[in-house]
Amino acid sequence: MPGPPVIRCLEAEFRERFNGARYWDRTLAGEFVSRPFGRQSVYQNPEGSEHPEPEGTLSGLISIIDPTTDHEMARAHRLLRPDGTIGASGLPDPKIVWIDGVLYLQMRKRDRGASGLAEDAQGQ
Repeated sequence: MPGPPVIRCLEAEFRERFNGARYWDRTLAGEFVSRPFGRQSVYQNPEGSEHPEPEGTLSGLISIIDPTTDHEMARAHRLLRPDGTIGASGLPDPKIVWIDGVLYLQMRKRDRGASGLAEDAQGQ
């Protein structure tokens, strides 16, 4: 059985799709749930960081799940501070989004030109 159609898009379009579907808002409202996905590790602040995260902040992926179907709607990275808030921008950073049976992925850096725009399949 073939998998879902996959569409890769630039970061701005990708975030627009995630935000437009309101997956995080719906999670905060209790319609969806978030669960840790994979390994969660203690975050190491980059050297000279202007806005360091508190000691004990965890870094890892979460799955955003529709509990009525147990279907994963999105997967995102987040920094979870010891007080339970999300670090950095205060929002999770989406990595995978499912909308209407389509799997959306952020375009790989190697698939973008120097300008950050998508290049065609021949690399022209």
